[in-house]
Amino acid sequence: AVCLQGGSAAPAVACLPRFVAFSGDVLPFASHTREVLLRNTGARPAYFRARLTSRAAPSGCGEYEQLWVVSPEEVGLRQEQAQLMATEGPREEFSVALAKVEDAALGLEVYANDGSVVVGAASAGVAEAWNSRCAPHLQLLPGDEILEANGADATPAALRELYGALAAGQELVLRVRRSRAEYLRLPPNYL
Repeated sequence: AVCLQGGSAAPAVACLPRFVAFSGDVLPFASHTREVLLRNTGARPAYFRARLTSRAAPSGCGEYEQLWVVSPEEVGLRQEQAQLMATEGPREEFSVALAKVEDAALGLEVYANDGSVVVGAASAGVAEAWNSRCAPHLQLLPGDEILEANGADATPAALRELYGALAAGQELVLRVRRSRAEYLRLPPNYL
């Protein structure tokens, strides 16, 4: 397992394969995976360290294989990843329609990141209901960027105001952008 220790400003530290983790969380780590990319999705600087633990015996060399934790800024992109990003085309954009129902929370946590509005979590309430009934590629995921809300540019201040004014029965239509490089599906037998 990979154990994240350290501190991060809300909402979380994200890693690929895509999981949202909080300080002290233990994440599944597939034995065939050699790299875990950690990324701060909070609004302030964060620090963290990873520890590799295993119940298996060492592979005969007297040591466990090391897990290195680095950021893309430290080492740059691997050549094949840089080529993939250069040929992946534009980012994927889609619409999400959240209908507010009486006594139901919106369930959408967002935060500001360099003037953009980014999804931190979509849990409970209307956002979770959306995710449960739509195709996986249309679900709201941590790291998605909200471009528009009800036709207006999504800024942190505008979105807060819209949330406050949203009454039961009204609909919140979001235009969302996701980088295809950030959206990875895990194989069915991953865990």
